[in-house]
Amino acid sequence: MSVWSELSGSVPVMELRNSSSPVLSQLLQSSEYSDFTLVCQGQEFHLHKNVVCVQSPMISAALRGHFKESKTNIVNADQFDPSIMQCVVDFWYKENYRPHRPTTVKEHRRTENKTQPAKSEVKKSKKNSSVPKIEIESYLHHVRVNAAADYYQVTKLKELSRAKLQHLLRSHWHLEMFPTLVQTIHGMTGDEEVYNLLALFAVRHMNELTELPEVAELDWGSEFTLRVLRSCGRNMSLLSSGLRKSHDDCARQAQMLDNIDR
Repeated sequence: MSVWSELSGSVPVMELRNSSSPVLSQLLQSSEYSDFTLVCQGQEFHLHKNVVCVQSPMISAALRGHFKESKTNIVNADQFDPSIMQCVVDFWYKENYRPHRPTTVKEHRRTENKTQPAKSEVKKSKKNSSVPKIEIESYLHHVRVNAAADYYQVTKLKELSRAKLQHLLRSHWHLEMFPTLVQTIHGMTGDEEVYNLLALFAVRHMNELTELPEVAELDWGSEFTLRVLRSCGRNMSLLSSGLRKSHDDCARQAQMLDNIDR
């Protein structure tokens, strides 16, 4: 990959998974041979240690160690929303997840009360009140899945959720929404790469973002600002390396032409 494609394409997108095992999917649907239960806010997922433990070191340790989970074969996941844990479970058995979200404003109005994010996650300014909630929720869903994947140490799901978030940012870029998104996502996940990804998009659209009056009123925090500066530095380094390489190539070609003329 050339330096120019690196600057324009930024982070490579992980191939979004479409493969799944029919056998594992059948096990999940029927709960056949289930040997432990994951309980999330009253919803029960009847799962299989051989499937889950190889993908989640945390759950593996809980079910094997000197913890109550190893005796009861029940793992509690009340800290996450059931819809998020459904995505995690789907990934364990299908290597993919599909977020349920409305695709039209009309559908969104019908389901708005069911898809409201937690109050702690929404810190919108009055000027950003016109930002479509459907767009915000679409991004937040992948970050919440990422947070659960980070908590349960499901590395491949962390990668997939970041890839889905990146794909959404690329395919449905919303300039006015982005500042609020950055502020809302702050602290939602322990995966540092999510924040680096947002910083990268901030750098890519820096000229547009700085023209928004509400940007000056939002507190992105010194940590995210530092990430943006680091991303700028990396891009400048790539650009500088590219210019040096181009200069060296031109010098070599000039030398070759000079030798031919002789």
